Amino acid sequence: MHACLYRSSQAIGATFASLTGIPFSFDTLTNNKILMPWDGDLMATTTFGVGVSAARIVTPLIQATALVHLSPWGLLGTSGNNPNTCDMQQFPVALRQTESIDIQTSNSDAAAQIHTCILQLGDRRYSVPAGPSYNIHASGTTTLAAAAWTRVPLTFDDNLPNKLYSIIGMQAFSTTGILSRIVTPASTLAPGFPTINALGNRMFWSQYDTTFGEFARFTNQALPVLEQFATAADTAEQVWLRIKVIG
Repeated sequence: MHACLYRSSQAIGATFASLTGIPFSFDTLTNNKILMPWDGDLMATTTFGVGVSAARIVTPLIQATALVHLSPWGLLGTSGNNPNTCDMQQFPVALRQTESIDIQTSNSDAAAQIHTCILQLGDRRYSVPAGPSYNIHASGTTTLAAAAWTRVPLTFDDNLPNKLYSIIGMQAFSTTGILSRIVTPASTLAPGFPTINALGNRMFWSQYDTTFGEFARFTNQALPVLEQFATAADTAEQVWLRIKVIG
């Protein structure tokens, strides 16, 4: 799975105006739009912002049939608790490698407003290893950059044994975070989820299952790091990873 971010200000009365892709690490940006990294699927979107009155995705492949509207969406400046999510995991939308992804929203508010859309892209390999899973916790103390991506080294609560681990789920916290992604030294993608901004909050319910399959693998000698996009400086990051021991 790979998560990417679109976020920009929409003018008063904007009608299906394009949002700007905000790239980091494994993202490729062309003409302010992120390119699909491989032939794959659009699995879910989380769109939010004051005044959002419509949202849709446009790609050359999708245009050949009909544009896909990304309903439901949220009307707050943050994703909030259990955010409205356009969940397509059971019937994903096909996307084609290297084609640009255009996210468009409309603004019905009486002022310009920042709109945000988080895309979760699947690689069509959705299996997970057999065996029990474990939830582990790690934290970071990096000062996040405002309105930008920051890479956050993590300190894990547990000293893990010398084994190979599979990541099959995650949840991340930051009071100003928008999107959190997890990467390992061997990663070629950056799986991620909307950041929860309060410890009593939760993600959308289906984000906790294993529909996305395995995210990445790591060992105790090369631990994962967090990538977070935040709206303001913050120095307290947390992440919970669901893992399986595979060797």
